[in-house]
Amino acid sequence: MAVIGDEKAVAAEVRRHRDAGAMEVVFAGTEIAGDADGRRIWALLGEPAG
Repeated sequence: MAVIGDEKAVAAEVRRHRDAGAMEVVFAGTEIAGDADGRRIWALLGEPAG
């Protein structure tokens, strides 16, 4: 699965998988969006699940 979008879109997809019962979700990134966007997404993914 791939998620393309801003922080809100990525957070919604992660939440959807967690709500469906996923115990582990693995992330990988690309350099497509650039360094600044990549840092924002990794910062979001590093936050505790809420």
